[in-house]
Amino acid sequence: MADGGAVEVAYARADQQVVLTVEGGAGATVEEAIRRSRMLEQFPEIDLAVNRVGAR
Repeated sequence: MADGGAVEVAYARADQQVVLTVEGGAGATVEEAIRRSRMLEQFPEIDLAVNRVGAR
């Protein structure tokens, strides 16, 4: 993961929406940013092998 910059990682479901800022995320892949955000620990239902992700 490249140093510097920041990216936001967002996840939403019907009862909760979360947006986290990941420092040092510029140049990271989407998967790297998600893992670094620790979003997978907060929402164990996220399976990156199944759930679609994208960058905008």
